[in-house]
Formats: sequence, C-alpha cells, structure tokens
Amino acid sequence: VGAAGPYRYMRVLLNAALKIPDIRFRAVCDIWPQNRTRLERLLKSYKHDAEPFEDYKEMLASANIDAVVVATPDFVHAEHSNAAMRAGKHVYCEMPLAHTVEDAR
Repeated sequence: VGAAGPYRYMRVLLNAALKIPDIRFRAVCDIWPQNRTRLERLLKSYKHDAEPFEDYKEMLASANIDAVVVATPDFVHAEHSNAAMRAGKHVYCEMPLAHTVEDAR
C-alpha cells in the first residue's frame, strides 16, 4: 500500500476480509511507516496483533504467514505475487495481476 488514498482502500479491503470466519492477520507490510502504523492500529482494534514489516521479502520468510493479500501499486503485483507463491504462500492479488503475459507466467 502506498500513500493515504491507498491506505483508505486497504482499510476497506481489511474490513471486508475480517468478516471471513477464522481469518487472522499476522503481518502488515508497507514501505511508508505512517501506513504501517495505521494498519497495525486498525488490526489491533479487531484484536489482531500484526507484526509490521517494511521489506516484503522478510515478511514472506515468516512461518506464521499462510497467505498474503497483494494490494500494492499494480506495477509490482506480479513481482510480489510471484515472490509470495515461490515462498509457498496462498495469494489474493488485486487486479491486474500483471502488465504483460510474461510477468503473468
């Protein structure tokens, strides 16, 4: 997630996901500290203790994470989704998955 606008969108996405029974958010990852702090606060309000990360690769190395939601700027969707799948995580990616067929493969 990037700036304030994307944070508002991520909040809507999180609120929708939190309606899924038994879902637990274990981590939040954002290069912008203010967004990580906001997301952590939001998740704590739902009784989720999410570990903050700035580097998505470090987050993907965590054994506590089974799945990821990719809601980053769309030009890095393929990079982040592919890295998550290579790390053995299930992936929900906002559209578009990729900008080229090669990236999608």
